[in-house]
This record gives sequence, C-alpha cells and structure tokens, in this order.
Amino acid sequence: MNIKQFYLIVCAGAMAVFFSTAGVCGGVDPAANDPAQHVRQAFSETIIDPGAMKDLILFIEKTYSRNEGQYPPVILAYYGALNVVRAKHAFLPTSKLSNLSRGLKILDRAVDENPNNLEVRFIRFSALHNPPDVLGIPARRSEDISLLCRWLLERDYSIVPLSLQREMIDFLLKSKRLTDSQADELTSLQKELSAP
Repeated sequence: MNIKQFYLIVCAGAMAVFFSTAGVCGGVDPAANDPAQHVRQAFSETIIDPGAMKDLILFIEKTYSRNEGQYPPVILAYYGALNVVRAKHAFLPTSKLSNLSRGLKILDRAVDENPNNLEVRFIRFSALHNPPDVLGIPARRSEDISLLCRWLLERDYSIVPLSLQREMIDFLLKSKRLTDSQADELTSLQKELSAP
C-alpha cells in the first residue's frame, strides 16, 4: 500500500465517521420517521460498500421520486455525492469519469439552487475531498472551504445543529485542505465547543 492509498483510506474513514454519527441523538434513531436523516446516516456505508450505495440511490428515488428536480436541497446534494461515490466504485475509467461528471453537475445544481446552505456546501466539499484535481474540482473545494469556515465561525445553530457542525469542523480539520489561518480559527472553535 502506498501513501496515497493509505491517505484515501484514512479520509474515507473520516467521512464514514462523520456521516454515521451525524444527527444520532441519545440512542433515539431520528431516521425512523425522517427519510432525510436516514440518508445522512446511511451515506457513510456507501463509501466502502457499493451495494449500500445502490440501495441508498434506490431509497432516494423511491422516497422522493426519480425526478431530481423534486428533491429537497440536502437530498439533491446527497444524490450528487452518491454519483461521486459511484465513480469511486466504478471499474472502467470511462465510467469513473462519467459518474464523477454527473455527480459534479448534480452537486453544482444543489449549490446553485441553495448557495447559502451550510449542509449542502459541506456535502459537496466532502464528496470532492478525494477525487483527483480534474473538472474544476480544486476551485469548488476552495470556494466551499472559504464559505464553510466563515459560516461555522458565525456559530448559528438554528438550522444545522451544533452536533452536526462539530462533525463538520472535525472533518474540515482532518482534511488538511485548510489554510493555516482557517485551521487555527476552526481549531479554536473546536476547543470552545468542546469545553464544558
């Protein structure tokens, strides 16, 4: 195993931890009556299990329709991220590129329709964390990082709960894609949020 493979495994693990813990509250399964919460929780398995990816795509299409135009913003972002994950699992290079391109278009549409949605931006950033620097991915990552850091530092927990924002901060710090000043600010915020 080379260093790049090791790094990808570590990053996939960090994403899996984020998406598996996001929104889990005190032993109560919030996904039981909330399909969006089910998508959040199930997404982590798709990173390592192609079967789970196919199941989640079918769940979204069954629950929200096959028409992407009818998806709520966060679900549209997850649907785009699932296509990026599909690219990861694809065998043929042409399939990888096709799925990555489709995922990018869907993620971009989710961001274009909801440019100020913290969770949508985070989903796009996390989905684009591992793919190679093609198709304008670095510019999207930079834009998302800048906005994510700014919004997280605003400490507004009215829409995206504190627990989910803590996970976002952890993921951003582990991504090693922040500038020194962004990392310092988020590290300070992380310490502040973990203080009793």
